[in-house]
Parts: sequence; C-alpha cells; structure tokens
Amino acid sequence: MKTSKTTTEVEAGLVEPDWAMFIHQGLHCLILRHGMRGHLCGYVRLPKSSPHYRTLRNRRKLHVPAFPSRTKKIKGNVRRAYAPDFPDLHVHGGITFAGPLNFYRADRGFWVGFDCAHYTDKVLFFKTDGEGVYRTFDYVERECRALADQIVGTITE
Repeated sequence: MKTSKTTTEVEAGLVEPDWAMFIHQGLHCLILRHGMRGHLCGYVRLPKSSPHYRTLRNRRKLHVPAFPSRTKKIKGNVRRAYAPDFPDLHVHGGITFAGPLNFYRADRGFWVGFDCAHYTDKVLFFKTDGEGVYRTFDYVERECRALADQIVGTITE
C-alpha cells in the first residue's frame, strides 16, 4: 500500500494518512480524505469486463449522465454524478460516486466510490454535538476491499 506523506490527527493519539492506493483482487483501490470536511472516501476502479463499466461507458457514449437526477456540471460538461445507481454493490452509505476520477495515475476508465459523511457519521472539520461515529482509515480500507470483492463477483467472462 502506498500512502501519503501528509497526515491528519483525527483525535489524540490517532494519526491517519490523507490518501492511500492499493490493489485488491487485481483492482486499483483508492482512499482519499475530503479536503474541506475531513471525512474519508473510498474508490475502486472498474475493470472493462465489469457490467458496471459497460453501463457507464454506454451512458457516456449517449451523453447521458450516470445519475440524471443529481449531477454536477464542471466546466460545461457533466463529469461527476452522485446517487445510488448500482443496487447490487453494497458498501457504507451506498455508491455515491461513479465516473472518471482524476487523482490517480491509472485513472483511465471508470471508478465507483462511497463517502463517510452520512447522517450517522462524524465529520472531522464540522462542529457537531459530538454524535456520530468517525469511520477510520482501517474501516474505509475494509469497505474498499469488500467493494472490490463484489465487483470481481459480477464479472462474467
């Protein structure tokens, strides 16, 4: 696993990297800390043999956003969309990202991901009443590995 040199002190005695890249089941996995809120997000790159990859590719050819109900326009093009679209992939909070990811050098293709900033999650850089559970780096890594396992399970040769 390759991790960032920058870290964030989550609480006294708990310091975590701000990002990490690793390969599980032959799939590229990425964990990123959100820069403004401090929560972690997990992503897995879809292989071309995945039915989820084909779904996203076909929508892109037709210029249909992945999630038409909630899209964000970036520089005039629909680049990212947020909403559950793959009900067969079960991960913390559901799939909240599907599309190209411009962080990782092996970014060609499509990624699916999730975030840890839901109602029951504690977000680091927001003042709250102390409720919610902080989802640790280890937790997000386990969720990424579980997501990769599920994606590999959907591949039919």
